[in-house]
Amino acid sequence: MGKKCESFCDARHSNLWLRGNVFYFIMEAPRVNGKRRYIRISLKTGDYYEAMAIVKSTKIRMKGGHPDFKQIHDELKEFHDMLANPSAQLKSSIHIAKMAMAQQEEFGVLTTRYEELKKIPFEQMTTMQRQMLETLKHQLSLTPVKPPTPVRKISDVLEAMLLRAQNVPEESQRKRQYIEKLLKEVGLRLDSDYSEFHNETIIKAISKNILARTDIKGDAQKTYIRYIKDLMTYASELYPDDYKSNIALILPKVKKTSKTERNPHQPYTEAQLLEMFDPKHEFFEKNPDIFYACLIAMFTGARANAATTIQFDDIYTKDGIPCVEFRKNHEIKRLKNEASERIVPINPQLLDLGFLDYIKRNQKARKATGKEFVFEKCITRNGTHNEKYPIRDFGKFLESIGIRDGGKFDFHSFRKNANGMMDNVIPGTYINAIIGWEGKDTREQSYTHYSLAQIKAQVDKCEYAYLKPHFAKWKKIMTEK
Repeated sequence: MGKKCESFCDARHSNLWLRGNVFYFIMEAPRVNGKRRYIRISLKTGDYYEAMAIVKSTKIRMKGGHPDFKQIHDELKEFHDMLANPSAQLKSSIHIAKMAMAQQEEFGVLTTRYEELKKIPFEQMTTMQRQMLETLKHQLSLTPVKPPTPVRKISDVLEAMLLRAQNVPEESQRKRQYIEKLLKEVGLRLDSDYSEFHNETIIKAISKNILARTDIKGDAQKTYIRYIKDLMTYASELYPDDYKSNIALILPKVKKTSKTERNPHQPYTEAQLLEMFDPKHEFFEKNPDIFYACLIAMFTGARANAATTIQFDDIYTKDGIPCVEFRKNHEIKRLKNEASERIVPINPQLLDLGFLDYIKRNQKARKATGKEFVFEKCITRNGTHNEKYPIRDFGKFLESIGIRDGGKFDFHSFRKNANGMMDNVIPGTYINAIIGWEGKDTREQSYTHYSLAQIKAQVDKCEYAYLKPHFAKWKKIMTEK
């Protein structure tokens, strides 16, 4: 088949013919003496969509198996006359509407046709195919039809955000609950369309609700604002064409709460410690790791991270003295300063509670090396540090027995108790060495050095005498752990 014949076949396929930047309606007429004949009618437009709409809006009547070309010609002429006549706007609007509908319907067909033509080597294309390729390329670039934005739930974006953050399950759940509560206050749910959340009105309303809360301090408000910002930012990264990141600029700046404005940690009172360690409560019996972590803090003043990240190698005997060493020899250990790295003789009252026996039984049962951590839960499954596990569970226990008091009492309060226990018994410079304070001045910081035996002599003076009856019962309970 020759190129000329191919051109005619292609023209018949589309019923359009482009010449001189004008589309023509082309149809094959009845043959005369076996020869092909074609009728071409100018559509008077170079816009493909308009041309297709004109053709679609024209009723084609057939006569003897062939189109009625006179009728087509008359209708096309009438159509152009209507567009040219300002008084015929009402009538022409019908055709314009049809053109718009045709454009939407034809977009997928045009795209497919364009992709098909691109696969043909240029040198093998017919003239008609080349013209059509250029026309389609021009039209598709000028009037792309953007698909509708799919419905995305807030929960879809939130779960993707939490997955990327790689938080421990407890942290992810807490974020999810906070965000769900903030959404509920503005009439949204996690299964709401995300686009309902990602707008200026809603973000301002959520921010206003956060700042209006009197039950939380600036740090908590700052955290809630960050959660909202993270949710918006992550959606912008996932779908940059649909959700703009600059909306986060409307979020308020929340000043961090200064240390003096925060609720200071308070030492537990004698009555609170008696209630806490009363064997009638089963919490410590069910959580022996937390029991001994609390005791380490009570007798050494260790902070939460130091108390929960001791390794088996950190508990040893030196010069005949059982000791616990706090050192930064692992990436998950976070000590505040140089003074925090220290060796502390184990208090006799803690030894009497079976601390060393518990450590030995634990290590043997787990067949653990010296590098492994005494308290297993301080390491999550993905290998990250989880110092919060004893703090959160312990905090819930305090709330259940009425000691929490709005956060004034927590794990860090044991450090205050350790200082109070020692304060009236041993000199302050020894307290610095045991608890890990840098000292008040240069003399205390640089020129006070004690031997391990000297420190042990002072440690042996310290005890919680009023807790002895409870500790005696705990000693029997913990021998089975």
